[in-house]
Amino acid sequence: GEEVLITPDGPKGPRHSMSVGAVGIALKSKLPIFVMNFTAQNYWQLGSWDRFVIPKPFTKVDFYMQSLSLEGLTHEEAKAYLLEKMLAHTIG
Repeated sequence: GEEVLITPDGPKGPRHSMSVGAVGIALKSKLPIFVMNFTAQNYWQLGSWDRFVIPKPFTKVDFYMQSLSLEGLTHEEAKAYLLEKMLAHTIG
């Protein structure tokens, strides 16, 4: 067993949306999915579609991570559940 990391909005976005890949893999493998986010006090922000953030050296960075089980959910239910959890810790 190896770990796999997939950004749910894919390499080209759009921001705060979710592609089907991460949800499908989690449901098929029956393994939990992790919601992660971080905030940095001082950072550079790129002008890309995702507004990518790069923490500046020696700044304080706070991490958030939660393991979520999708067991018993349909694909659409799992996608809605994950999107709700992601947005709660991204923009809320």
